Amino acid sequence: MQPKLVTLAAFNMPYQAHLAKSRLEAEGIPVFIRDEHLISINWFYSPALGGVKVQVPDVHLKEAREILDSVSDVELRDEEALQATMPEEPGPEPPELMECPQCGSKGFVEELHYPVERFLNELLLGLPYLWLGRPLQCRACRHTYRAQ
Repeated sequence: MQPKLVTLAAFNMPYQAHLAKSRLEAEGIPVFIRDEHLISINWFYSPALGGVKVQVPDVHLKEAREILDSVSDVELRDEEALQATMPEEPGPEPPELMECPQCGSKGFVEELHYPVERFLNELLLGLPYLWLGRPLQCRACRHTYRAQ
């Protein structure tokens, strides 16, 4: 009697299923991938079909499940350790901490006007109004400049 194929795991994307397949084949377990090509062509079908399925013969199910569980645990632990050791990227300095180049004060307010410039930019160039920086105004001397 030929062994029956059972679904071991389902993944959203085909490459994830191939990673699991490679790991299981390295342990000598025969693996088959189902719905790979259909989801590769139109990945919006993935939720409707239940994802790309990794199937193994039923006689290897317990061993294959243990292998995939051990790989998943290691990947999660490695990801958590990596996140803990990586420093946070510094973002732009908040307006409250910036110094005014004219008077040295540390109080700024964001200006949210320039509607004519924004309108002309989007009308003539078709580009969003992003690269110009945010306009800031000093609370003390009212000096206006653009933060980068």
